[in-house]
Amino acid sequence: MQRNHENNGHHCLIEKMPQELLGHIISFLPTKEAVRTCILSTKWTNTWTILNRVDLDDSTLTENYIPICYLCKSNCKSFCYEIDNLEGTVCTNCYDYAGMNVSNRRCMDIDVFTNRKVVWDRRETEYISGVSRVILATKNLQEFSLVIHNRREENYHNTWIFGLLNKGIKIISIISLFYPLPLSRSTTLAVFNSDSLTNLTLNLHKFSSLKIPESMDLKNLRILKLFGIVFSGSRILKLPVLKEICLTNCIWTDGQLLIVKAPQLENVYVQQDANIDSLTFLHDQLDLSIQFETSCLKQFIYSGFGVLQKIHLPPRQRYSAVVTFQQCNWRVFKVEEHIPFLFMLLQGFTSVKDIHIEGMRSEVLKKAKETKMIPEFSMKTLKLISVSTKVIFFLMEKSPTLEHLVLKGIRVSEEDLNGFEVPYSLHSSLKEVKFEAFNNSDECKLNLILAEYFLKHGMMLEKMHFSQGGKNTNTHVEKKLTELVNKYKQDPHGFSLTLDD
Repeated sequence: MQRNHENNGHHCLIEKMPQELLGHIISFLPTKEAVRTCILSTKWTNTWTILNRVDLDDSTLTENYIPICYLCKSNCKSFCYEIDNLEGTVCTNCYDYAGMNVSNRRCMDIDVFTNRKVVWDRRETEYISGVSRVILATKNLQEFSLVIHNRREENYHNTWIFGLLNKGIKIISIISLFYPLPLSRSTTLAVFNSDSLTNLTLNLHKFSSLKIPESMDLKNLRILKLFGIVFSGSRILKLPVLKEICLTNCIWTDGQLLIVKAPQLENVYVQQDANIDSLTFLHDQLDLSIQFETSCLKQFIYSGFGVLQKIHLPPRQRYSAVVTFQQCNWRVFKVEEHIPFLFMLLQGFTSVKDIHIEGMRSEVLKKAKETKMIPEFSMKTLKLISVSTKVIFFLMEKSPTLEHLVLKGIRVSEEDLNGFEVPYSLHSSLKEVKFEAFNNSDECKLNLILAEYFLKHGMMLEKMHFSQGGKNTNTHVEKKLTELVNKYKQDPHGFSLTLDD
Protein backbone atom coordinates (compact mmCIF):
# COMPACT_ATOMS: atom_id res chain seq x y z
CA MET A 1 0.00 0.00 0.00
CA GLN A 2 2.79 2.41 0.92
CA ARG A 3 4.58 1.73 -2.39
CA ASN A 4 1.39 2.43 -4.37
CA HIS A 5 0.95 5.64 -2.41
CA GLU A 6 4.50 6.71 -3.33
CA ASN A 7 3.88 5.94 -7.01
CA ASN A 8 0.66 7.96 -6.93
CA GLY A 9 2.62 10.81 -5.36
CA HIS A 10 5.14 10.79 -8.17
CA HIS A 11 2.30 10.63 -10.71
CA CYS A 12 0.62 13.66 -9.13
CA LEU A 13 3.91 15.54 -9.16
CA ILE A 14 4.28 14.98 -12.92
CA GLU A 15 0.65 15.94 -13.53
CA LYS A 16 1.14 19.21 -11.61
CA MET A 17 4.34 20.07 -13.47
CA PRO A 18 4.06 23.33 -15.47
CA GLN A 19 3.73 22.78 -19.21
CA GLU A 20 6.81 24.91 -19.95
CA LEU A 21 8.98 22.81 -17.62
CA LEU A 22 7.59 19.56 -19.03
CA GLY A 23 8.28 20.76 -22.57
CA HIS A 24 11.84 21.66 -21.60
CA ILE A 25 12.44 18.19 -20.11
CA ILE A 26 10.94 16.36 -23.10
CA SER A 27 13.13 18.45 -25.44
CA PHE A 28 16.15 16.46 -24.26
CA LEU A 29 14.69 13.36 -25.92
CA PRO A 30 15.16 12.70 -29.66
CA THR A 31 12.34 14.54 -31.42
CA LYS A 32 10.52 11.35 -32.51
CA GLU A 33 10.59 10.02 -28.94
CA ALA A 34 9.47 13.39 -27.60
CA VAL A 35 6.40 13.40 -29.84
CA ARG A 36 5.58 9.79 -28.91
CA THR A 37 5.89 10.69 -25.22
CA CYS A 38 3.31 13.45 -25.66
CA ILE A 39 0.56 10.94 -26.50
CA LEU A 40 0.98 9.04 -23.21
CA SER A 41 -1.44 11.39 -21.49
CA THR A 42 -4.38 13.38 -22.79
CA LYS A 43 -3.03 16.40 -20.88
CA TRP A 44 0.24 16.15 -22.81
CA THR A 45 -1.32 15.95 -26.28
CA ASN A 46 -0.16 19.42 -27.31
CA THR A 47 3.03 19.46 -25.25
CA TRP A 48 5.12 18.97 -28.42
CA THR A 49 4.14 22.52 -29.43
CA ILE A 50 6.22 23.93 -26.55
CA LEU A 51 9.39 21.94 -27.26
CA ASN A 52 12.40 24.26 -27.27
CA ARG A 53 14.57 21.92 -29.35
CA VAL A 54 13.74 19.93 -32.49
CA ASP A 55 16.10 17.57 -34.38
CA LEU A 56 14.85 16.18 -37.70
CA ASP A 57 16.49 13.67 -40.04
CA ASP A 58 14.97 12.27 -43.24
CA SER A 59 17.43 9.37 -43.56
CA THR A 60 14.59 6.83 -43.30
CA LEU A 61 13.17 8.11 -46.59
CA THR A 62 16.10 7.21 -48.82
CA GLU A 63 19.18 5.03 -49.04
CA ASN A 64 22.18 4.15 -51.18
CA TYR A 65 20.70 2.36 -54.15
CA ILE A 66 22.50 0.96 -57.21
CA PRO A 67 19.76 -1.20 -58.79
CA ILE A 68 20.45 -3.92 -61.38
CA CYS A 69 17.78 -4.74 -63.95
CA TYR A 70 16.17 -8.13 -63.33
CA LEU A 71 15.97 -8.81 -67.09
CA CYS A 72 19.05 -7.33 -68.81
CA LYS A 73 21.33 -7.27 -65.73
CA SER A 74 22.52 -3.71 -66.44
CA ASN A 75 22.70 -0.87 -63.91
CA CYS A 76 19.62 1.31 -63.89
CA LYS A 77 20.55 4.94 -64.55
CA SER A 78 18.10 7.67 -63.57
CA PHE A 79 14.80 5.77 -63.36
CA CYS A 80 13.68 2.20 -62.78
CA TYR A 81 10.59 0.21 -61.84
CA GLU A 82 9.99 -2.25 -59.04
CA ILE A 83 7.71 -4.96 -60.42
CA ASP A 84 5.57 -6.72 -57.82
CA ASN A 85 5.03 -10.01 -59.65
CA LEU A 86 8.76 -10.31 -60.52
CA GLU A 87 9.99 -9.26 -57.08
CA GLY A 88 12.78 -7.37 -58.82
CA THR A 89 13.83 -4.12 -60.46
CA VAL A 90 13.42 -3.40 -64.17
CA CYS A 91 15.12 -0.61 -66.14
CA THR A 92 13.08 1.74 -68.34
CA ASN A 93 14.19 0.05 -71.59
CA CYS A 94 13.10 -3.42 -70.49
CA TYR A 95 9.89 -2.07 -68.98
CA ASP A 96 8.87 -0.35 -72.22
CA TYR A 97 9.86 -3.37 -74.33
CA ALA A 98 7.98 -5.89 -72.22
CA GLY A 99 4.86 -3.72 -72.02
CA MET A 100 4.30 -4.56 -68.37
CA ASN A 101 1.15 -3.76 -66.45
CA VAL A 102 1.34 -0.23 -65.03
CA SER A 103 -0.69 -1.18 -61.96
CA ASN A 104 1.98 -3.66 -60.87
CA ARG A 105 4.98 -1.34 -60.75
CA ARG A 106 6.40 1.45 -58.61
CA CYS A 107 8.49 4.10 -60.39
CA MET A 108 11.67 5.28 -58.64
CA ASP A 109 13.87 8.31 -59.30
CA ILE A 110 17.61 7.62 -58.86
CA ASP A 111 20.04 10.50 -58.52
CA VAL A 112 22.81 9.86 -61.07
CA PHE A 113 25.47 11.70 -59.04
CA THR A 114 24.90 10.05 -55.67
CA ASN A 115 23.27 6.71 -56.62
CA ARG A 116 20.57 7.40 -54.05
CA LYS A 117 16.92 6.53 -54.35
CA VAL A 118 14.88 9.76 -54.41
CA VAL A 119 11.56 9.36 -52.61
CA TRP A 120 8.57 11.43 -53.68
CA ASP A 121 5.72 9.21 -52.53
CA ARG A 122 3.31 9.51 -49.59
CA ARG A 123 6.12 9.29 -47.01
CA GLU A 124 7.86 12.34 -48.48
CA THR A 125 4.58 14.28 -48.58
CA GLU A 126 3.91 13.43 -44.94
CA TYR A 127 7.46 14.41 -43.97
CA ILE A 128 7.18 17.83 -45.65
CA SER A 129 3.80 18.38 -44.02
CA GLY A 130 5.15 17.33 -40.61
CA VAL A 131 8.17 19.65 -40.71
CA SER A 132 6.00 22.58 -41.83
CA ARG A 133 3.54 21.88 -39.02
CA VAL A 134 6.30 21.71 -36.40
CA ILE A 135 7.74 25.06 -37.49
CA LEU A 136 4.33 26.74 -37.56
CA ALA A 137 2.91 25.28 -34.33
CA THR A 138 5.86 25.33 -31.92
CA LYS A 139 5.78 28.33 -29.60
CA ASN A 140 9.04 28.11 -27.66
CA LEU A 141 11.44 26.77 -30.28
CA GLN A 142 15.03 27.88 -29.60
CA GLU A 143 17.11 25.23 -31.38
CA PHE A 144 16.43 23.51 -34.72
CA SER A 145 18.51 20.88 -36.53
CA LEU A 146 17.71 19.41 -39.96
CA VAL A 147 19.71 16.65 -41.70
CA ILE A 148 18.78 16.27 -45.38
CA HIS A 149 19.27 12.98 -47.26
CA ASN A 150 16.42 13.12 -49.77
CA ARG A 151 16.31 15.42 -52.79
CA ARG A 152 13.38 17.84 -52.84
CA GLU A 153 12.47 21.25 -54.20
CA GLU A 154 14.65 24.04 -52.77
CA ASN A 155 11.70 26.24 -51.88
CA TYR A 156 10.72 23.91 -49.02
CA HIS A 157 14.05 24.33 -47.24
CA ASN A 158 14.09 28.08 -47.87
CA THR A 159 10.55 28.42 -46.50
CA TRP A 160 11.46 26.42 -43.38
CA ILE A 161 14.60 28.46 -42.64
CA PHE A 162 12.76 31.74 -43.26
CA GLY A 163 9.93 30.65 -40.95
CA LEU A 164 12.35 29.69 -38.17
CA LEU A 165 14.12 33.05 -38.33
CA ASN A 166 10.79 34.88 -38.14
CA LYS A 167 10.07 32.99 -34.90
CA GLY A 168 13.27 34.38 -33.33
CA ILE A 169 15.14 31.08 -33.14
CA LYS A 170 18.64 31.12 -31.60
CA ILE A 171 20.36 28.01 -33.00
CA ILE A 172 19.98 26.63 -36.54
CA SER A 173 21.86 23.67 -38.03
CA ILE A 174 21.13 22.64 -41.64
CA ILE A 175 23.10 19.67 -42.98
CA SER A 176 22.62 18.60 -46.61
CA LEU A 177 24.71 15.48 -47.13
CA PHE A 178 24.26 14.88 -50.87
CA TYR A 179 22.67 17.83 -52.63
CA PRO A 180 23.30 21.57 -53.13
CA LEU A 181 21.10 23.88 -51.10
CA PRO A 182 21.17 27.41 -52.53
CA LEU A 183 19.43 29.98 -50.35
CA SER A 184 16.95 32.39 -51.90
CA ARG A 185 17.51 36.15 -51.70
CA SER A 186 14.84 36.62 -49.02
CA THR A 187 16.19 33.74 -46.92
CA THR A 188 19.77 35.04 -47.21
CA LEU A 189 18.68 38.52 -46.10
CA ALA A 190 16.83 36.99 -43.15
CA VAL A 191 19.86 34.90 -42.14
CA PHE A 192 22.34 37.80 -42.24
CA ASN A 193 20.04 40.24 -40.46
CA SER A 194 18.77 38.04 -37.65
CA ASP A 195 18.70 39.62 -34.19
CA SER A 196 18.14 36.29 -32.46
CA LEU A 197 20.69 33.89 -34.03
CA THR A 198 23.56 32.93 -31.71
CA ASN A 199 24.70 29.76 -33.50
CA LEU A 200 24.47 29.09 -37.26
CA THR A 201 25.63 25.92 -39.05
CA LEU A 202 25.22 25.45 -42.81
CA ASN A 203 26.84 22.14 -43.75
CA LEU A 204 26.46 21.66 -47.50
CA HIS A 205 28.52 18.79 -48.90
CA LYS A 206 27.90 19.96 -52.47
CA PHE A 207 28.99 23.52 -53.22
CA SER A 208 26.09 25.96 -52.78
CA SER A 209 26.08 29.67 -53.52
CA LEU A 210 25.52 32.28 -50.84
CA LYS A 211 25.36 35.95 -51.77
CA ILE A 212 26.31 38.04 -48.75
CA PRO A 213 24.15 41.19 -48.57
CA GLU A 214 25.86 44.57 -48.34
CA SER A 215 23.80 45.37 -45.25
CA MET A 216 24.10 42.71 -42.56
CA ASP A 217 23.41 42.80 -38.84
CA LEU A 218 24.20 39.62 -36.90
CA LYS A 219 24.57 41.38 -33.57
CA ASN A 220 24.21 38.24 -31.39
CA LEU A 221 25.91 35.53 -33.48
CA ARG A 222 28.63 33.77 -31.46
CA ILE A 223 29.34 30.60 -33.46
CA LEU A 224 29.40 30.38 -37.28
CA LYS A 225 30.09 27.10 -39.12
CA LEU A 226 29.96 27.08 -42.92
CA PHE A 227 30.69 24.02 -45.10
CA GLY A 228 30.73 24.03 -48.91
CA ILE A 229 29.71 27.68 -49.36
CA VAL A 230 30.56 29.67 -52.50
CA PHE A 231 30.65 33.32 -51.36
CA SER A 232 29.67 36.23 -53.55
CA GLY A 233 28.34 39.72 -52.92
CA SER A 234 29.79 41.74 -50.05
CA ARG A 235 33.47 41.18 -49.21
CA ILE A 236 33.07 42.06 -45.52
CA LEU A 237 31.52 39.95 -42.75
CA LYS A 238 30.75 42.12 -39.70
CA LEU A 239 30.24 39.92 -36.65
CA PRO A 240 30.63 42.02 -33.48
CA VAL A 241 30.29 39.26 -30.83
CA LEU A 242 31.48 36.21 -32.81
CA LYS A 243 33.65 33.85 -30.74
CA GLU A 244 34.21 30.93 -33.12
CA ILE A 245 34.24 30.54 -36.91
CA CYS A 246 34.65 27.32 -38.92
CA LEU A 247 35.06 27.49 -42.72
CA THR A 248 35.25 24.11 -44.47
CA ASN A 249 35.75 24.02 -48.25
CA CYS A 250 34.38 27.51 -48.69
CA ILE A 251 35.48 29.62 -51.67
CA TRP A 252 34.83 33.07 -53.14
CA THR A 253 34.84 33.55 -56.86
CA ASP A 254 36.02 37.02 -57.86
CA GLY A 255 39.51 36.96 -56.39
CA GLN A 256 38.90 39.77 -53.89
CA LEU A 257 39.91 39.73 -50.25
CA LEU A 258 37.21 38.44 -47.89
CA ILE A 259 37.43 40.29 -44.56
CA VAL A 260 35.97 38.89 -41.34
CA LYS A 261 35.59 41.76 -38.85
CA ALA A 262 35.04 40.08 -35.49
CA PRO A 263 36.73 41.96 -32.61
CA GLN A 264 35.87 39.22 -30.05
CA LEU A 265 36.83 36.24 -32.25
CA GLU A 266 38.82 33.62 -30.28
CA ASN A 267 38.85 30.43 -32.37
CA VAL A 268 39.37 30.09 -36.14
CA TYR A 269 39.09 26.76 -38.00
CA VAL A 270 39.81 26.55 -41.74
CA GLN A 271 39.68 23.32 -43.75
CA GLN A 272 40.32 23.08 -47.49
CA ASP A 273 40.50 19.55 -48.89
CA ALA A 274 37.77 19.35 -51.54
CA ASN A 275 38.31 18.87 -55.27
CA ILE A 276 37.41 22.31 -56.61
CA ASP A 277 39.16 21.93 -59.97
CA SER A 278 35.79 21.06 -61.46
CA LEU A 279 34.40 24.50 -60.60
CA THR A 280 34.86 26.20 -63.96
CA PHE A 281 33.89 29.63 -62.64
CA LEU A 282 36.95 29.71 -60.38
CA HIS A 283 39.36 31.65 -62.60
CA ASP A 284 42.40 32.11 -60.41
CA GLN A 285 42.58 29.84 -57.38
CA LEU A 286 45.64 31.56 -55.93
CA ASP A 287 43.73 34.84 -55.60
CA LEU A 288 41.58 33.43 -52.80
CA SER A 289 42.40 35.49 -49.71
CA ILE A 290 40.72 35.79 -46.34
CA GLN A 291 41.61 38.18 -43.52
CA PHE A 292 40.57 37.88 -39.88
CA GLU A 293 40.41 41.12 -37.90
CA THR A 294 40.33 40.37 -34.17
CA SER A 295 42.22 41.30 -31.03
CA CYS A 296 41.28 38.21 -28.98
CA LEU A 297 42.53 35.24 -31.03
CA LYS A 298 43.36 32.19 -28.89
CA GLN A 299 43.54 29.33 -31.40
CA PHE A 300 43.96 28.93 -35.16
CA ILE A 301 43.53 25.50 -36.78
CA TYR A 302 44.09 24.74 -40.47
CA SER A 303 43.75 21.42 -42.31
CA GLY A 304 44.13 20.99 -46.05
CA PHE A 305 46.40 20.86 -49.08
CA GLY A 306 48.24 24.11 -48.30
CA VAL A 307 47.21 25.90 -51.48
CA LEU A 308 44.33 27.98 -52.83
CA GLN A 309 43.87 30.38 -49.92
CA LYS A 310 46.06 33.10 -48.53
CA ILE A 311 45.10 33.45 -44.88
CA HIS A 312 45.84 36.79 -43.23
CA LEU A 313 46.02 36.39 -39.45
CA PRO A 314 46.23 39.26 -36.96
CA PRO A 315 49.87 40.17 -36.21
CA ARG A 316 51.55 40.33 -32.80
CA GLN A 317 49.05 38.12 -30.96
CA ARG A 318 49.84 35.22 -28.60
CA TYR A 319 47.69 32.34 -29.79
CA SER A 320 48.12 28.61 -30.51
CA ALA A 321 48.42 27.46 -34.13
CA VAL A 322 47.72 23.95 -35.48
CA VAL A 323 48.44 23.25 -39.17
CA THR A 324 47.89 19.87 -40.85
CA PHE A 325 49.00 19.48 -44.47
CA GLN A 326 47.11 16.69 -46.20
CA GLN A 327 48.14 14.59 -49.19
CA CYS A 328 46.03 15.35 -52.26
CA ASN A 329 44.84 12.21 -54.06
CA TRP A 330 43.44 13.84 -57.19
CA ARG A 331 46.20 16.27 -58.11
CA VAL A 332 49.93 16.83 -57.57
CA PHE A 333 50.50 20.46 -56.66
CA LYS A 334 53.70 22.16 -57.76
CA VAL A 335 55.99 23.58 -55.09
CA GLU A 336 55.32 27.10 -56.40
CA GLU A 337 51.58 26.67 -55.79
CA HIS A 338 52.19 26.25 -52.05
CA ILE A 339 54.40 29.33 -51.63
CA PRO A 340 51.76 32.14 -51.49
CA PHE A 341 49.75 30.17 -48.93
CA LEU A 342 52.79 29.28 -46.81
CA PHE A 343 54.22 32.79 -46.92
CA MET A 344 51.03 34.45 -45.68
CA LEU A 345 50.45 31.77 -43.04
CA LEU A 346 53.93 31.91 -41.53
CA GLN A 347 53.88 35.72 -41.51
CA GLY A 348 50.95 35.50 -39.11
CA PHE A 349 52.82 33.12 -36.78
CA THR A 350 55.60 35.49 -35.70
CA SER A 351 54.15 36.04 -32.20
CA VAL A 352 52.35 32.75 -31.53
CA LYS A 353 53.03 30.94 -28.27
CA ASP A 354 53.06 27.44 -29.77
CA ILE A 355 52.83 25.78 -33.20
CA HIS A 356 51.71 22.26 -34.13
CA ILE A 357 52.56 21.26 -37.74
CA GLU A 358 51.84 17.95 -39.46
CA GLY A 359 52.91 16.77 -42.91
CA MET A 360 54.80 19.83 -44.18
CA ARG A 361 56.84 19.13 -47.35
CA SER A 362 60.54 19.95 -46.99
CA GLU A 363 60.91 21.07 -50.62
CA VAL A 364 58.18 23.69 -50.10
CA LEU A 365 59.86 24.99 -46.96
CA LYS A 366 63.23 25.00 -48.71
CA LYS A 367 61.80 27.09 -51.56
CA ALA A 368 60.29 29.50 -49.06
CA LYS A 369 63.63 29.76 -47.26
CA GLU A 370 65.46 30.53 -50.52
CA THR A 371 63.07 33.40 -51.20
CA LYS A 372 63.50 34.64 -47.60
CA MET A 373 59.84 34.10 -46.80
CA ILE A 374 60.25 32.42 -43.41
CA PRO A 375 60.05 34.96 -40.56
CA GLU A 376 61.49 34.54 -37.08
CA PHE A 377 59.16 33.03 -34.49
CA SER A 378 58.95 33.84 -30.78
CA MET A 379 57.19 30.60 -29.79
CA LYS A 380 58.20 28.46 -26.81
CA THR A 381 56.65 25.15 -27.96
CA LEU A 382 56.85 23.39 -31.33
CA LYS A 383 55.14 20.06 -32.18
CA LEU A 384 55.97 18.34 -35.48
CA ILE A 385 54.29 15.22 -36.90
CA SER A 386 55.24 13.25 -40.02
CA VAL A 387 57.94 15.64 -41.22
CA SER A 388 61.59 15.21 -42.20
CA THR A 389 64.65 16.35 -40.28
CA LYS A 390 64.99 19.17 -42.82
CA VAL A 391 61.69 20.65 -41.69
CA ILE A 392 62.67 20.26 -38.02
CA PHE A 393 65.92 22.17 -38.43
CA PHE A 394 64.41 24.80 -40.74
CA LEU A 395 61.85 25.70 -38.07
CA MET A 396 64.25 25.40 -35.12
CA GLU A 397 66.62 27.74 -36.91
CA LYS A 398 63.86 30.36 -37.03
CA SER A 399 62.80 29.86 -33.39
CA PRO A 400 65.60 31.32 -31.23
CA THR A 401 63.55 31.14 -27.99
CA LEU A 402 62.24 27.58 -28.43
CA GLU A 403 62.09 25.61 -25.15
CA HIS A 404 59.88 22.56 -25.81
CA LEU A 405 60.03 20.30 -28.88
CA VAL A 406 57.58 17.42 -29.50
CA LEU A 407 58.22 14.95 -32.35
CA LYS A 408 56.10 12.11 -33.78
CA GLY A 409 56.53 9.97 -36.89
CA ILE A 410 59.73 11.78 -37.88
CA ARG A 411 61.62 10.80 -41.04
CA VAL A 412 65.23 10.92 -39.84
CA SER A 413 68.19 11.05 -42.22
CA GLU A 414 71.75 10.79 -40.86
CA GLU A 415 72.92 12.59 -44.00
CA ASP A 416 70.66 15.54 -43.19
CA LEU A 417 71.93 15.66 -39.60
CA ASN A 418 75.52 15.93 -40.77
CA GLY A 419 74.69 18.51 -43.43
CA PHE A 420 72.98 21.06 -41.15
CA GLU A 421 74.44 23.69 -38.90
CA VAL A 422 73.30 23.25 -35.31
CA PRO A 423 70.25 25.51 -34.80
CA TYR A 424 70.79 28.42 -32.42
CA SER A 425 67.83 27.38 -30.23
CA LEU A 426 69.39 23.94 -29.63
CA HIS A 427 72.48 25.64 -28.20
CA SER A 428 70.77 28.39 -26.26
CA SER A 429 67.17 27.70 -25.21
CA LEU A 430 65.84 24.17 -25.84
CA LYS A 431 65.06 22.52 -22.48
CA GLU A 432 62.83 19.55 -23.31
CA VAL A 433 62.39 17.07 -26.17
CA LYS A 434 59.54 14.55 -26.42
CA PHE A 435 59.45 11.62 -28.81
CA GLU A 436 55.84 10.46 -29.08
CA ALA A 437 54.69 6.91 -29.84
CA PHE A 438 56.66 4.84 -32.34
CA ASN A 439 55.77 1.26 -33.16
CA ASN A 440 58.73 -0.56 -34.71
CA SER A 441 62.44 -1.09 -34.21
CA ASP A 442 63.44 0.86 -37.34
CA GLU A 443 61.61 3.96 -36.15
CA CYS A 444 63.07 3.44 -32.69
CA LYS A 445 66.59 3.32 -34.13
CA LEU A 446 66.06 6.55 -36.10
CA ASN A 447 64.65 8.33 -33.05
CA LEU A 448 67.69 7.28 -31.04
CA ILE A 449 69.96 8.79 -33.70
CA LEU A 450 68.07 12.07 -33.42
CA ALA A 451 68.05 11.85 -29.61
CA GLU A 452 71.84 11.49 -29.60
CA TYR A 453 72.12 14.59 -31.78
CA PHE A 454 70.02 16.61 -29.33
CA LEU A 455 71.95 15.31 -26.31
CA LYS A 456 75.25 16.10 -27.98
CA HIS A 457 74.42 19.70 -28.96
CA GLY A 458 71.66 20.67 -26.51
CA MET A 459 73.59 22.78 -24.02
CA MET A 460 70.43 23.76 -22.09
CA LEU A 461 68.61 20.42 -22.46
CA GLU A 462 67.16 19.22 -19.14
CA LYS A 463 64.50 16.64 -20.07
CA MET A 464 63.92 13.93 -22.65
CA HIS A 465 60.75 11.84 -22.88
CA PHE A 466 60.09 8.69 -24.94
CA SER A 467 56.59 7.29 -25.45
CA GLN A 468 56.47 3.96 -27.30
CA GLY A 469 54.88 0.53 -27.53
CA GLY A 470 56.34 -2.74 -26.24
CA LYS A 471 58.32 -3.49 -23.08
CA ASN A 472 61.09 -5.30 -24.94
CA THR A 473 61.83 -2.23 -27.00
CA ASN A 474 61.52 -0.08 -23.90
CA THR A 475 64.35 -1.93 -22.11
CA HIS A 476 66.69 -1.46 -25.06
CA VAL A 477 65.81 2.23 -25.44
CA GLU A 478 66.29 2.94 -21.74
CA LYS A 479 69.72 1.30 -21.75
CA LYS A 480 70.82 3.15 -24.89
CA LEU A 481 69.54 6.54 -23.72
CA THR A 482 71.17 6.14 -20.32
CA GLU A 483 74.49 5.53 -22.07
CA LEU A 484 74.00 8.66 -24.19
CA VAL A 485 73.09 10.80 -21.18
CA ASN A 486 76.20 9.63 -19.32
CA LYS A 487 78.28 10.30 -22.42
CA TYR A 488 77.14 13.84 -23.19
CA LYS A 489 75.92 15.34 -19.91
CA GLN A 490 78.32 16.59 -17.25
CA ASP A 491 75.68 16.03 -14.56
CA PRO A 492 73.71 12.96 -15.71
CA HIS A 493 71.88 12.71 -12.38
CA GLY A 494 70.42 16.18 -12.88
CA PHE A 495 69.00 15.20 -16.28
CA SER A 496 65.39 13.93 -16.40
CA LEU A 497 64.85 10.90 -18.65
CA THR A 498 61.38 9.27 -18.76
CA LEU A 499 59.98 6.41 -20.84
CA ASP A 500 56.38 5.22 -21.27
CA ASP A 501 55.20 1.86 -22.62
